[in-house]
Amino acid sequence: MLSLLDPVLTLALLATVGVTAFLAARRHPFLGFVTWIAVVCLVPYWFNLTLGFDWSISALLAVLLVAALLPVRQARLGLADAVMAVIIACYLTASLLGDASLGSGVVLLGHWGLGYLLGRILPERVDMDRVTLVIAFAFSGVAALGIIEFLTGVNPFVGLAAPGALYETWGPLQERGGVTRVEGAFGHSIAFGCSLALAVPFVLAARLRSWLRTLMLVLILTATVLTLSRTAMVCVALALVLTLAFSRGIVSGRFAALFAALGALVAAVLFPFLVSVFESAAEEAEGSAGYRGDLLGLVDELELLGQSSAFQRAPDGTTRFGEFDSIDSALILLGLNHGLLPLALVCALLVAATVLVAIRRATPATIALVAQIPAFATVALITQYAILVWFIAGLAVASQLATRPKGRDPALLPGQAHVGAAPPTVPPVSVPREPVPPRSHRLPAGISQKGTSR
Repeated sequence: MLSLLDPVLTLALLATVGVTAFLAARRHPFLGFVTWIAVVCLVPYWFNLTLGFDWSISALLAVLLVAALLPVRQARLGLADAVMAVIIACYLTASLLGDASLGSGVVLLGHWGLGYLLGRILPERVDMDRVTLVIAFAFSGVAALGIIEFLTGVNPFVGLAAPGALYETWGPLQERGGVTRVEGAFGHSIAFGCSLALAVPFVLAARLRSWLRTLMLVLILTATVLTLSRTAMVCVALALVLTLAFSRGIVSGRFAALFAALGALVAAVLFPFLVSVFESAAEEAEGSAGYRGDLLGLVDELELLGQSSAFQRAPDGTTRFGEFDSIDSALILLGLNHGLLPLALVCALLVAATVLVAIRRATPATIALVAQIPAFATVALITQYAILVWFIAGLAVASQLATRPKGRDPALLPGQAHVGAAPPTVPPVSVPREPVPPRSHRLPAGISQKGTSR
């Protein structure tokens, strides 16, 4: 009898928690966002619910948060939103033709699309300055925990084991050159380091004192180095350079010079450690780079729309593309799962974001994405890093649209206005006024003109 009641009790508990979280987030969107970021940073990816497919806690919480934030009444739509709609339409079309897998659709719609939607609508309910502060403090704290993990040799999240294939994949700690790599709750050192890199422009843009931002950046830089991930270190350095050199009004020249000197000092201190590790792991690093280079051979296997014919599923359920069990490139994997057209659209958005950075019109979220391009080419979107990337993409679109002046909608007839829009400004009408009598004529009786000059 107890075994029959267990699923019912579990569903009842989940329903209660879900309704409570929904109501709390609807009343306090900011606290809902803080909770979501905390889950992304501190709940390991192997803690999930299997609802036909594995759903991470961060994805399930994002569903509740998006539902709580809706409806959005005055959101502006941009070209990037149209591109995302086309990508989803491409997947649905391929599904109807039998050229798409359900698993890739769950990832596209339930994780990537969900993160993007959350990032798009969150600034409509939570001020962007507060969002920036939350991201800055959250990942500075994560970086501090990463440093403690390295110094103590203990990853507390690995001890939170959850039986299953996900834990077997992401639970074991990695090593490079005999040194255990820092990975926090992200299940992989590269995912951890690249997530830290995403936060760098937000730390620089946070409305905080210079010494506090400097401390946060030192923590992030140090923790990224301790991941021993070349890709993550390149992304962090690129995020710093792009923000300091191409941002407008985010940091002062004095702060940029001060932090550049401090960053050089940190690099000089950690450089000998890095050299010794990578010399010990030279063969491993070369093999990893060679593997990524070999993936380019799969480009010839891409279809215009839908999943590549190189896809194979073994009897035990494992999948692969051609000779490769894993695809260490988010861009190539996107093309293999969804086709050349969606890949070309995503690349076009990245080019547009790069142009915005070059002409100094990019927001911190856009700079964060551009700095991730080396990672997109050499790392798959894994664990919490995946939904975080698409959340930042949504923030980038929302923040870029917010910087554009609102133009008149050509679809409106003269005299019409958007529902919910501010009333039109009426020019003041000049009304003739009667001449004002001299001040002496307006004095109360008994007070002389001379007496008022004191």
